[in-house]
Amino acid sequence: LVQLVLYINNELRLERNLSPGVETARSLTLARDRAFFCLDLHTCKRGGDLCKLLIPQIIRLPDGSGYVFNMTITKTRRDGSIHTFGAKKSESNTMICPVGNLEGMVNAFKSAGLDMTSGFLFRQHSKKRLCTALGFGQKGLQSAEIASNLKAYLQAAGIDDGESLSSFRPGGGIELAMVGCSMFDIMAM
Repeated sequence: LVQLVLYINNELRLERNLSPGVETARSLTLARDRAFFCLDLHTCKRGGDLCKLLIPQIIRLPDGSGYVFNMTITKTRRDGSIHTFGAKKSESNTMICPVGNLEGMVNAFKSAGLDMTSGFLFRQHSKKRLCTALGFGQKGLQSAEIASNLKAYLQAAGIDDGESLSSFRPGGGIELAMVGCSMFDIMAM
């Protein structure tokens, strides 16, 4: 994840240097994808499920240290039951912190004029939807789009070892174990 985020950060910096003070469709896509990958790996959730995450399902912790997500529709939960999980700010590695990257994405989308008070957290981009803010509307991100972007980033960065969105689920558990999370906490995810 670190190499992937380093690549995305570099691309984002280059894009923002081309248009200082203005978000572009590419900068918004990069910010969205970085936040998505960090949240995906840290929570070990299905990528397709995260694509369906709605903003009203997210609660900021009272002390500002993270978020609680109350997901109602997942691949295995379609009966309206709630699946709750959380993400906390990482003080030790801010570059891959899911909370910091989510906040960065939301701020970028807001500065581009997108309403981030309702709808899907991760928005779909369409070149055909130019009447909306830089091609981003209220439609949710499709797992095929984020999977395609992941593959493109990995190849462009020269770090493609056949990973896919599905690789993040077991990979996330392994990474969390390596940084000291208890097996109980990992299994509870």
